[in-house]
Amino acid sequence: MAKNKGSSRKGLMLVVLLLVLALGAGGANLYVLWSQSGKTQASELEDMPAAEPVPEPPHYVALEPFTVNLQSSQYDDRLLYVVITLGVADEQSKQQIEDYRPHLRSRLLMLLGEQEDEALLASGGRQALAEKVLALFDEPFAERLTAPQVKEVLFTEFVIQ
Repeated sequence: MAKNKGSSRKGLMLVVLLLVLALGAGGANLYVLWSQSGKTQASELEDMPAAEPVPEPPHYVALEPFTVNLQSSQYDDRLLYVVITLGVADEQSKQQIEDYRPHLRSRLLMLLGEQEDEALLASGGRQALAEKVLALFDEPFAERLTAPQVKEVLFTEFVIQ
């Protein structure tokens, strides 16, 4: 019986030793797999192109309608009714236009009143007027101010009668 006890102990020790080795090998295998999958995900993220910055939303300032008499060689009275929306570069320019709206309206009324009906009706006449309106913003509204950055002039309504 003594031999049976010794051999059963040796067999039990062998089984425990094999079980510990198997668990250790399995644990090492899981560790290697997890560490590699983390590296793979990190390298995949590095390989992805950098996300493009989200462009800032456009800033627009809608002006009240303008009605002015046009210069005309053929007709006695010609009227221009126009609604202008300005595309500005940033919130600061938008705020400056809002703050100095009376100055801007005065400048625009003088510019629009100097226009000739034939020039506005000709091909490219409205584009030329838009460029003249943009040129109004080369000068600041008041001393010690920078001119607002106006990027585009949009005519949302344009009627010559």
